[in-house]
Amino acid sequence: MKKTTDVIYFTIFRWDNAFSSTSHSFAKEFAKQGTRVFYISHPFTYKYYFTKAGLKMIERFKGVLFKGKPFVDEDIDGPENFYSIIPKIMYPINWLPPGRFYNWMLAKNDKKVRESIDYIIEKYDVKDYILINCFDPFFQDIIPQNNPPLVNIYQSVDDISQNPYTIRHGVEQEKASATNADMVITTSSNLKEIMSVYNKEVHTIHNAADIAIFNRTMHEKFERPEEIKDVKTKIIGFTGCLDPIRINYPLLYNIAVEHSDKTLLIVGPYGENEIQQAKLHTLANVVFTGSKNINDLPQYLHFMDCVIIPFACNTLTKSIYPLKINEYLASGKPVVSSNFSIDILTFKDVIHLAEDENQFVAMIYDALLDNSSENVENRLAVAESNSWKARVEQLWYIVENFNTRKNKSLSTAKLKSQESIGMKRYVKKLNDKPALKGFLHWCLIPRNDYKPRWWVRYFLTPLIHTRGKGSRIRRKARIDVLPNNTFYLGAGALVEDYAVVNNAVGDVIIGDRSLIGISSTVIGPVTIGNDVMMAQNIVISGLNHGYEDIQFSIREQLTITNHIYIKDEAWIGANSVIVAGVTIGKHSIVAAGSVVTKNVPDYTIVAGSPAKIVKQYNFETETWDKVSKLVSNKI
Repeated sequence: MKKTTDVIYFTIFRWDNAFSSTSHSFAKEFAKQGTRVFYISHPFTYKYYFTKAGLKMIERFKGVLFKGKPFVDEDIDGPENFYSIIPKIMYPINWLPPGRFYNWMLAKNDKKVRESIDYIIEKYDVKDYILINCFDPFFQDIIPQNNPPLVNIYQSVDDISQNPYTIRHGVEQEKASATNADMVITTSSNLKEIMSVYNKEVHTIHNAADIAIFNRTMHEKFERPEEIKDVKTKIIGFTGCLDPIRINYPLLYNIAVEHSDKTLLIVGPYGENEIQQAKLHTLANVVFTGSKNINDLPQYLHFMDCVIIPFACNTLTKSIYPLKINEYLASGKPVVSSNFSIDILTFKDVIHLAEDENQFVAMIYDALLDNSSENVENRLAVAESNSWKARVEQLWYIVENFNTRKNKSLSTAKLKSQESIGMKRYVKKLNDKPALKGFLHWCLIPRNDYKPRWWVRYFLTPLIHTRGKGSRIRRKARIDVLPNNTFYLGAGALVEDYAVVNNAVGDVIIGDRSLIGISSTVIGPVTIGNDVMMAQNIVISGLNHGYEDIQFSIREQLTITNHIYIKDEAWIGANSVIVAGVTIGKHSIVAAGSVVTKNVPDYTIVAGSPAKIVKQYNFETETWDKVSKLVSNKI
């Protein structure tokens, strides 16, 4: 699909921003892999144009913004197959209250964006494409009726309710964008929980790093940047935007005071007011460089002795998987971070994770000594597993899988009939009616039980869910499936005796001719490809339970889901465990007794707890070669 499918990327992050972004990085990697990418930057408004006159970006485009068609900016430093699109100038409407007039003006702006997409489709002869709206729900009706995308994706990268500007219309607009999309992708686990209220097809694709750029930190020789040419002390570094909602400014001040014999180097955009309020401008050992291009960051990172993520712990940061974590690790630098989200916690084995400000300041002393070759290699290995190449491959896999189901290539005729009777719509409405939802849940499953009632198993399940021709479920298997999520068993597939399949919290899709072994457990969200072999006593669970709040039992806390993907022809050995969020590559093998906690590449053998790569197929020699040194799993 991806070789012939274009990507139209409509995003709130302009291509010419001084700092990197999720959409910026995704788009570049799409183009590198041979996909045509049409990157439509967030439109300028008349207000912005007239109040920011003189800015470099305004001066570049002032001659084209008022023309009758969008502008294709060819004067960019981008990869081949990449096209930067500047839409026509828009009306500023965020200041308006909700209501008819706002909706009328929104429709006018929507039309301009829709015309931009129509223009791209006609000018570049776009046939098949996917549309990704990255965190720009302020435009709703933008899909051309005559040229709809194969898949319409909304991408959530932040908690939109936590920004004073976006909260005015953003919360309601994002609900609409997420609900109307074919699927939603999020950058963090908490955002997935938020978006799952509005759309059943929600996937987490974490941020990543351009490994090649940040590996330069270790492998190239650099001259000292002008801003630190006279600095002789150890350097504590931060790269990124000093966003006042994310950054703990008092912590920055305490770091600079406690480590007064060192230099605190901050590389990135900042606000003068916040700097003055935090009194950072009064400290002689604090250096600000301002915005830098991502390609220039290795020159600064090279001279940093440790790096920090001084985020506040609040509602916004709870939903953040920061871009900079993998960039830091790819640079080999020791990292100190506040423990602000469930996603940053996953890096606890390779970073210094502080629970409070005092511990953060103290951990910097340890980080400055944390440069053993083993620890550096561990940091690099984790970063390698989190590349943008891997993230784009993950997205294509999700899209291809969705499109296959959408087009009934797996004979899922009843999936469409399920949608036609409004099942998805009713499930979404139930989330707003907890009493009714509780009653219907009781109708499906007895209280304090997890097994559906007999009428659900024998009458409702066959009516709602689909099985392919020749598929078999042994008599003693336990199929705990409900109507709110998808269950599909492919043609010729087999579920053996004493196996358990449960779709209560996420879809379970099992491909053609795949085998679920005796006494194995599959808990959604899980997608298993074609010709997958599973031995006995395997646990594959896309579900985790929250445990953090000790005031409540674990049973009462939030359930967390993260989709598991097992690609075609994989072989899973007996007594193995596949944890939530993992992807097992094509024709890969998981040895018996393994616990797989990270992605496994295609044509790879892993073993152990946690599982590590032991062999990979060499396409040049056509042999399975041993890996002499255990390395981190990557995909």
